[in-house]
Amino acid sequence: MSCDIVMMKINELAQAGVKFVTNTTIGEDIKVEGLFKMGFKTIFLSPGAGIDVTMKIPGENLPGVYHGTDFLLRANLDPKILPKNLQPTKPDVGKRVMVIGGGDTASDCERTALRLGAEKVTCVYRRTEREMLGSQKDRHLAKQEGTEFLFLTLPVRFLPGPDGKLAAVECIRMELGQPDERGRRQPVPVARSNFTIETETAILALGYLAYPIIGETMPGLKTQKGGLFVIDSRSGATSVQGGYAGGDAVTGPALVVMAVADGRRAATSMHAFMIRK
Repeated sequence: MSCDIVMMKINELAQAGVKFVTNTTIGEDIKVEGLFKMGFKTIFLSPGAGIDVTMKIPGENLPGVYHGTDFLLRANLDPKILPKNLQPTKPDVGKRVMVIGGGDTASDCERTALRLGAEKVTCVYRRTEREMLGSQKDRHLAKQEGTEFLFLTLPVRFLPGPDGKLAAVECIRMELGQPDERGRRQPVPVARSNFTIETETAILALGYLAYPIIGETMPGLKTQKGGLFVIDSRSGATSVQGGYAGGDAVTGPALVVMAVADGRRAATSMHAFMIRK
């Protein structure tokens, strides 16, 4: 149903005069400078933030360890429309699943794993529930469906079984230290507190980073931590004349309605820029 809604909106935009160019990566197939040279006076950049954050710990590439996007796409989409880099099969989650992270993606993974037949789903988070950034509503629904939560815990190694697949996760206890610049207390490892949790599936739902290619290939474009575009908050303008941006590529992972608001604000500014030109 969701795909039908997306296609309906695409068709509406096409009928209104929007031209869609697919299978093209800005920064690789054509650079933003190339778009200006083609005659575009203003450009709105909204590539999102779709690169899964990794843990960079031993065993992360074991069979049975998934990144959140890979897991959710394979679990919920028709295999015929999956990207070519993903296996066209639903994940085999086994009986025990560990979801690592505390945001909305983590809640989606937990509920999806339960619906795929997992008998036990545990959410592991390195802080307490008070510091979780995800929706309380989604977390409550995950609890209602059977998700268990293990706080102040950090995985440090994924362990294989005799068959080479994930069999357990080594974790360490954490405690909260001093607040960071945003006021969130930082998790600190507790010495010699390592322990092991048996599990057949681990899903990394740690957040997302911006695609770096545009910032790396667009001279004069100011970016900040994580490759996010720097914009004027009132107009949506970037540091490049004629360039505007919005959505997750500016804010980091956020809500669709926020990206829509960014687009509407930028559209007004782009229209004014075109008139001046």
